[in-house]
Amino acid sequence: MSDTENLGKRLKRLRKGKKMTQLQLAEQLGLSISAISKFETGNSSLSFDTLKKVAALYNVSTDYLLIGSITDSEAPSQNNFPYNAAEVAPSTATDVEAPYTNASRIHVDKLNLTVLPYIPLEARAGLAEFYADDVTKYPWENAETLAVIDVPNTSEYKEAIVVAINGDSMDPTIKNGSKVVVTPVQRGNWQYLNPGVYCIIFLNNFVVKRVKDNTLLENGLLRLHSDNPAGGTFQIKGEDIRAVWRVRWAAYTPIE
Repeated sequence: MSDTENLGKRLKRLRKGKKMTQLQLAEQLGLSISAISKFETGNSSLSFDTLKKVAALYNVSTDYLLIGSITDSEAPSQNNFPYNAAEVAPSTATDVEAPYTNASRIHVDKLNLTVLPYIPLEARAGLAEFYADDVTKYPWENAETLAVIDVPNTSEYKEAIVVAINGDSMDPTIKNGSKVVVTPVQRGNWQYLNPGVYCIIFLNNFVVKRVKDNTLLENGLLRLHSDNPAGGTFQIKGEDIRAVWRVRWAAYTPIE
């Protein structure tokens, strides 16, 4: 059973424990009944801002909502994620419900999860449009979220996000349907980009490509490469670049 399904069941049980209807909860949170229904059935994920409101309403921790029972001694310490990404403290060993009668239960011990802002495919265009207006700070607190295992607790990852990947232009390095953890590159460092894979917004386009030779200092151009030979290469102007993130690793990868 997925984390989202477990979270949905907890949300529904807590609401019923408070003897609240979905309409009453929706009004308290400033959301629609449809949104509440999708949360409880696991068809939609909560933003971290909404997660905090639900936790406060039910007088439970966000850790409990995300991963189930947790003791006070295991409460997470405050972290410095600027958009309220939540580091989830290691849980006690718990049994995760098996989805099929012939499947064994999964024993989870010291699971270290970090909840990061998540940009699904349908949100990438909106993100590109936001940065195309030269706005430097995206409202990450309103973004969807995704729990990721073992994110380094270093300053380099303070503004990490998760991005959904579609298409096969970066195959075999990044598969279609993958979700990758990326960290931002500050504007002043774009001309010094090292070889690697990057998410880049230029004009109103969002692309995931490889940088091999950075010539921004020499001629103001940056050539972007696909790992799949069929994807080809193309150049963009440095003045058209709006945002850059370096791809660190794939948090979720489909198996073909």
